[in-house]
Amino acid sequence: RRHMVGPAPAFLGAADRGADDCGDDLEAAPLAWGRGPGCEDGAGATDAATLDDRRWVEQLLCPPGVTLSRASSSGLFFLMLYAFVFAAWYVAVGGDICSVERRTADRLEAEVLELRARVEELRRATGTDG
Repeated sequence: RRHMVGPAPAFLGAADRGADDCGDDLEAAPLAWGRGPGCEDGAGATDAATLDDRRWVEQLLCPPGVTLSRASSSGLFFLMLYAFVFAAWYVAVGGDICSVERRTADRLEAEVLELRARVEELRRATGTDG
């Protein structure tokens, strides 16, 4: 179990501020992680295993300080951001997601018809039957 010795952050409620179950006075000591004064059982030892109290899956897959819930919430945020951008783009193009490709195909088809007409004109002018 970890002990945070020092002044408690302002966002903690009244029940979370003050002395803990080992008799530590959190308001009087400087901010430090580790073994608090008055804890003779070693509950606040500062070895790596004590400080990293995540599940084994989180220790295996995530960097130090990151839990699966924090990583999944970040992933969900970016997924929702992508979905919002896609939806905004879809609305902006009026639901016609292939309009650029269709215009390009129409332009190229017109060019092909023009070139075929020129070839036919040249064949008539030279008198060749292709």
